[in-house]
Amino acid sequence: MEFLYNDPVAKRITFGDAEICLASREVFVHGDKARLPWRTFDVLRILAQADGEVVPKDEILRQVWGGEFVNDSNLTQAIAQIRKALDPPPKGKSYVETVPRIGYRLSPAVKVADPEAALNGHVDLAGQLPPMLQPAATSNRFRLAVLIALATILLSSGFALYRTRVQDRRGEVGTMGRSIAVLPVENLSGDPEQEYFSSGITASLVLNLAKIRALRVVSAYSVLPYNKARKTAAEIGRELGVDYVLSGTVERHGDHVRLTAELIAAAAGRQVWAESYERELQAIAALHAEMSQVIAREVRVQVTSNDQVRLSRVRPFNRGAYEAYLKGRYFQAKRTDEGLKRSIAYFQEAVSRDPAYGHAYSGLADTYTYMANHGFLPPRDAAPHARAMAAKALEIDDTLPEGHTSLAYIRMVYDWDWPGAEREFRRSIELDPSYAKAHSLFACYFALLRRFDEAIGEVRRALELEPLSIYDNTNLGWHLHAARRYTAAIDQFRKTLDMDPGSAQAHSYLAQTLEQEESYKEAIAEFQEAISLTGGTPATLAGLAHAYARSGNASDARRLLELLQVLSHRSYVPSYEMAIVYTALGNRTEAFACLEKAYSERDGYLWVRLNLDPRLDALRSHPRFIALLDKMRLPR
Repeated sequence: MEFLYNDPVAKRITFGDAEICLASREVFVHGDKARLPWRTFDVLRILAQADGEVVPKDEILRQVWGGEFVNDSNLTQAIAQIRKALDPPPKGKSYVETVPRIGYRLSPAVKVADPEAALNGHVDLAGQLPPMLQPAATSNRFRLAVLIALATILLSSGFALYRTRVQDRRGEVGTMGRSIAVLPVENLSGDPEQEYFSSGITASLVLNLAKIRALRVVSAYSVLPYNKARKTAAEIGRELGVDYVLSGTVERHGDHVRLTAELIAAAAGRQVWAESYERELQAIAALHAEMSQVIAREVRVQVTSNDQVRLSRVRPFNRGAYEAYLKGRYFQAKRTDEGLKRSIAYFQEAVSRDPAYGHAYSGLADTYTYMANHGFLPPRDAAPHARAMAAKALEIDDTLPEGHTSLAYIRMVYDWDWPGAEREFRRSIELDPSYAKAHSLFACYFALLRRFDEAIGEVRRALELEPLSIYDNTNLGWHLHAARRYTAAIDQFRKTLDMDPGSAQAHSYLAQTLEQEESYKEAIAEFQEAISLTGGTPATLAGLAHAYARSGNASDARRLLELLQVLSHRSYVPSYEMAIVYTALGNRTEAFACLEKAYSERDGYLWVRLNLDPRLDALRSHPRFIALLDKMRLPR
């Protein structure tokens, strides 16, 4: 690799087949110009100037986005855009390497090497190691053993990345009276660490507007792609299917907050209302309720007496608890091991400062369930904490929709109490029909009972409320997959990846669906992309092993199974994932042993997969499988 950056007069950086022009901010691959967004170019420039060294994620986020309170998905999407620009199919190699839990580096090419080369230090495979292989106490011998295993399995097959995109309208748009999208409130404080605060202001505005039943509100998560995007209100209105667009800025200095807001009629591109408010921090919650009523009047929707009651519920303000809560939700949204741990710490700080903070207890419950579902914590360790926190939230306020959804999820995931879960979901939706998360999780409930039309209906309802939610767009694809509507599922996953190429879950689910269509080569490539994005989770490694076995490559499937077994001695590996691999290899005895272990562990993957996952079809008629369904009170 030739780096010209060290030359103080250099204007270009060349590596491999690519060239970066710093002055014009252009990238050329094989002489052809590749277009990159402004910040994505900055990420590539930083990696190129590192001269092959690893650049930590936090450092990239600091330089490009200005601080720690930035969603990691921004960086993940930028990396995906760089890979797409530099490595167009069918090239099958990557200039950008992921170093799990650390960051990224730029290299001229990925080279196939044998295990001996790894031992001699000629090939650095750290970027392909799963995150679970990174604990400080891991011995060198253990690391070398895993390097050898992963080198043999992954590099022998190559990383031929295949990606097909379909251009389609974003989101599923519905109608419910007047509709409004709340754009992310822009932070003008000059302090990047206040991003969590502006994010919290946005979420609070959405929640207060949603209390007005005649108003359909597109929530903050959906409109994040429009943050700082140069789009007109009319364009945003068309894409999100809304009548009005609300934008704003916030400037905070100590306890003094200045909030400006502008309401635009989307079709006409005409300003309907604008106002600037100056308040002390402790009055900010009351201000949001006041603004919601003003906006309702401007868009001509009726605010009922029940709406007034909901808007008037402004809880006593505790500055420290409020700030800690906002940070907890901010880091929870990252869904990473580190982010979830920080989320728990902030929520615990919030309830220690304000023991009557029901929302913070609900946040704790959700974080514990996420940690179990993402494999960061064994379910038996997470469930008691999650259940206790949800119960505490509802003890404080039984009218809290978030608390009822948290409890519904626990009853569904850990207790397998289907009637109890349904009661809680319905109560949550009764309290707040605009709470997208309740509809999204209720869809999972219907799916596991094989009520697919109801499941798809609920997730579409969630998408009416959050049209650009990557989670719910992926969720829709999963429910189509579970209903065995594979063509529709593939289209939905590809549309989701058009929206966010860095969604590892969408790549993984697309791979599973392609596998059912016997498109094994494409499925394997999608699993490999998911592994590249995550560093290798048990679910992605098991999925790749299953695809190898189904494609006739049993040897690589067994090597991955051995790797999962090694990982299980170092950290939590869901037994369900092991069962998937054993099933593909035709070992029913071990597959059932793993499924029964998953049952005893209250494996978070078991409840939503056992009677849906087509990868278990070879076991479905066996008495042991039927007995397991009966124990979980699931339909056969």
